[in-house]
Amino acid sequence: MRVAASVIAVLFTACATGAAAQDRPAAYANAEACLETNVDAAVAASSGAADAAEFLLGYLCAGPVAAATKYEVNSELLTSVQGMTDSFMALIPATAETGDMPDFDAMTDEEIDAWLAEQEVQEAAAADGTASGTASEAWAQLPPGELIMTESGETVPAADPFEGISVDPVTGEIVTGDNPLGPMIVTLMDYMDAAGRSMSNTPPVFLREHAARLIVQRRR
Repeated sequence: MRVAASVIAVLFTACATGAAAQDRPAAYANAEACLETNVDAAVAASSGAADAAEFLLGYLCAGPVAAATKYEVNSELLTSVQGMTDSFMALIPATAETGDMPDFDAMTDEEIDAWLAEQEVQEAAAADGTASGTASEAWAQLPPGELIMTESGETVPAADPFEGISVDPVTGEIVTGDNPLGPMIVTLMDYMDAAGRSMSNTPPVFLREHAARLIVQRRR
């Protein structure tokens, strides 16, 4: 029984490891493999650990490291854009449902003109906040200074969009508290951070750490 249990445990571990490897992008694995292959050359050609790391990451493995960097940055940018979109949509008040468009091909010119005139009347009413169930009416009912509506319909003061938002002194992460704009602000900052790293072409942290460990081992 112990042998069978051991075999099952080994198989389970192997399957879990294989699944984790499949979930990891090839760009990361390729960059790590390049670092491991070329670390000796980087150490031999450099006067110090920092020089070796720069030579290894920026020259000997420039291509694979650039691919890994691009994957990380573009993944974060995509996630940030999706987060900003979701946060923005959550702040938009519910509007009246738009009816189906008429079949203009089956309508006479007079019927089309009448339909367009009706749409103009409805749009004018919505702009004045008089159309029942429209976003304009919902915003018009808000007290002065309360111009933000959350997904649940709650209104919050819009005077200070950063109220309650701070930086955790230990982790460095953004803390949003109860601010309904928090998710949007966080994703916007993540987007700006990823865009900045894209411009600077800074390698991912885990690759720099991996390169440092390899170089320290070789220099012992």
